[in-house]
Amino acid sequence: MPFKRVGELAIFFDNEGRAKFQKMKSRAESTGMTTYQFIDRETLRQMEPNIARDAIGALYDPNIAITDPVRLTTIPGGLLVEDAVQVIGGIGVCGGTPEQDVVVCQATMAVVEG
Repeated sequence: MPFKRVGELAIFFDNEGRAKFQKMKSRAESTGMTTYQFIDRETLRQMEPNIARDAIGALYDPNIAITDPVRLTTIPGGLLVEDAVQVIGGIGVCGGTPEQDVVVCQATMAVVEG
């Protein structure tokens, strides 16, 4: 499944926002997701020069990726994704490991085990 890593910035504007994202980061890390990182205002501006001037930082995940949703729901031969992917709790892991090329897909269907 072709995809493109684009990363994701969750921007905060004050220390209360940073605290909220710190809780989110801690929950993610407790489940094994260790790619999140905090970036400061200067790094944020280097990544996104047109970001709001009052942003003080962001929580960054470099592994967020995009794909073609039509291609995601079908594979060659017309087989549904549920025939090739295990979907658990609304998230389908389409392949790879966190160290390799992982695609995590938001699922809009019921839990399916393939």
